[in-house]
Amino acid sequence: MKIVLVGAKGVGKTTMGRDLAKKTHIPFFDVDGLLHATMQFPSSESYSEARYREKKRLEYSIISQILTQQNRFILSTGAGFMNGYYDDEEVIQRVKSFTKIICLREEEDTQRSSQANVDIIVKDKSPDEVLAEISKYIGFE
Repeated sequence: MKIVLVGAKGVGKTTMGRDLAKKTHIPFFDVDGLLHATMQFPSSESYSEARYREKKRLEYSIISQILTQQNRFILSTGAGFMNGYYDDEEVIQRVKSFTKIICLREEEDTQRSSQANVDIIVKDKSPDEVLAEISKYIGFE
């Protein structure tokens, strides 16, 4: 099973990814965490254009490695990745070919990923409720 969790910063992608990995025994990869550990990109850093391009290149490299080296995974990444803010169409098409792209959103009117198979609204839900909803969607109750 290949699952991609997308959503805005702070919506719970990493928490839900870790919890889902524990429940399903599928490896979890947090792209932002790997990116920050690899290049020491603080999450609050304002990027110059050159630094942004470097971050984007590394992000694609990380995602490409996961796509080619893992048969099963849970991957968390920002919603911008799936909304066309990047220009590597091959990587985007490979991710879009997965059947389980889940966009976690704070509220109905917050940014969604146009590529997601399903949106899950997290507002006023406990982590256990969100995890149950994800589990039901992927058929792992």
